[in-house]
Amino acid sequence: MRTNWAVMCGSLRSIIEFKLSLARLCDMRGRGMLEGIVFSTWKGEVDAFPGLRKTLTGLDICVVESVCPTKEQVGQRETYSIVVQKEQLFRGCLCVPEDVFILKFLSSLRQ
Repeated sequence: MRTNWAVMCGSLRSIIEFKLSLARLCDMRGRGMLEGIVFSTWKGEVDAFPGLRKTLTGLDICVVESVCPTKEQVGQRETYSIVVQKEQLFRGCLCVPEDVFILKFLSSLRQ
């Protein structure tokens, strides 16, 4: 039977929104709706908030940090947002087991 995993993607624009979203995912995992949670973001985002890395480790959240591509690297500025979101999701999906269902979740409450 396939299990469910969540891949949360995004920058940490609001730590409050992030923690509320994370609490929702942890609740879902606690109720058996999710097997695991991955947070995929850019390098430096997690460490910008003191204690956040330790909290994520304590909650058994897999953290994936990547270098954010520049607009020059992407090539077409009008598609920049799409490309960087795809990149975060792709890198997060590399950390989940094969043959699972994946719930893409944003790091903000704009769900």
